[in-house]
This record gives sequence, C-alpha cells and structure tokens, in this order.
Amino acid sequence: MQCSSARKHLYRAEQTSSESLSHPVAAEVARAEAHLESCADCREFFGSEERLKALLRTRAPREAASAVLREQVLSRLAEERRPAGASHLGRIIGSRRVAWASVALLMIAVLAGGFWLRSQRSDRASQRLTSVLVDDHARYLSGETEVTSTDPETVQAWFRGKVDFSFRLPKEGGLTLIGGRLCYLQNRRAALLLYGPPAQRVSLFILDGSDVDLPQERLVKLDERPCLVETKKGYNVVMWKERGLLYGMVSDMRSADLLQLSTRF
Repeated sequence: MQCSSARKHLYRAEQTSSESLSHPVAAEVARAEAHLESCADCREFFGSEERLKALLRTRAPREAASAVLREQVLSRLAEERRPAGASHLGRIIGSRRVAWASVALLMIAVLAGGFWLRSQRSDRASQRLTSVLVDDHARYLSGETEVTSTDPETVQAWFRGKVDFSFRLPKEGGLTLIGGRLCYLQNRRAALLLYGPPAQRVSLFILDGSDVDLPQERLVKLDERPCLVETKKGYNVVMWKERGLLYGMVSDMRSADLLQLSTRF
C-alpha cells in the first residue's frame, strides 16, 4: 500500500468509529495500520501531527494566528498547483505538502477560535467591572470619605500601606479633589478618589490591573492611550490601564467630556 492511500485510510479511521466502518473499509484500515508499522516516513508524518496538535492545545488560548503563518499557508497551497504529468515522486511530495497545509489551516482555525473566546471572556469581565464601578460611585455620591483634603499629596500619603500599589494624582486635574476612601473591587483593595463640584461628582477608582484584560476590539485611543468607554444606569465610565494599574472614572457628565478629563490623569 502506498503512503498516500495508507494516510487517507488512517485519517478516515480516526474520524469514524470502528463499528460504523464497512467490512471492505475496515480491511483497508487494517492494511494501512500494517503499513504504518513498517513505514518510517508515515510514522514520522503522524508523529509530527501529534506534536503539532499538542502545541495547539497549549498555545491556542493565548495567541491569535499571525499574518506570517497565513502567508506560509497560502504559499504552500500555491505550490500544489502542479501539472497533471508530474512525476510519482512529485505526487508524493505534493501529498505531504497538502497534508501539512491542511494541518496549518486547522491551526489557523483553532487559534482564531481561541482568540474569539478570549475576547468574549474579557468583554464579559469588563461589563461586570463596569457594573461594580457604577454601583460604588452611586453608593458614595454623598461624599463619604475616609480622608478629606483638596491636596493630592495628602490624599496619596493616606493611601500608603493601605493598598498594594502606589499612584500619583495631578495637582491640576480640572476638578476639585474632595478626598478618598478604600473600597473593594475584584476581591482586592482599591483606591477611590472623589472629585467635585457637588452638582457633578466624579469617582476615580484605581486598582491593580495586572490580570485584567480590556476587550481590545472596543478600545478607543485618545492621546495614544487606549480607553474603554461604557454607559451603565445613566452613568458614563472610562477605563484604561497604565503601568500595571487599572483606572476607572465614573460620572454622569457627557462621555466625551469624561474621556477628555481622563487624559489629565
């Protein structure tokens, strides 16, 4: 039995239960398995496929298919357009290339699927975080603070040792600083800064964002900073990441104004 025929039958056997194989097909599969035991090339071929599948299982959740990989696949497919009178050796080489191109296409599909699932997870996580930010903003609208000061350095100093990160506030942020307090977001301590005037309160939440992924496809760039803009329960929310920290700004002011205000932090 030739290598190409053996591989075809073995692929079919892999995708079909042994009970559903007809007797003639089962006989061909048995011949293909015998061929595999005696053919070093076929054993190497299927061994390479198994190694590639193992690689896909470990990398698919983290990486999207690259443009370079797509170019390689398209190039391999183009090489298969050979004249009908190609030599027997050429047909064997061609069958191997087709098989590898098929595996590479499978890799693209799996990696793209992993990227889509990861995107969906980050989108749902950002929506949950948005709800928590809005709820905490509404809870502290009355201006309940644990440290009350209009001086950014005084407020920053109060948070030292109370949260697991350090941050700096601008001295001129465009709003009057009222003070701050501790709150809990994502099961961790976070800093909440409250700004005025009373008619238009703005809450700025700061927390460790090293394990928080914002949905990349929904980010907008302002001054080279990617931001996520959300609306929930009548409030606008702007989130961004910087130096491992996640910032979330909440207010009922217009989203464009809130986005512009966020650039001062």
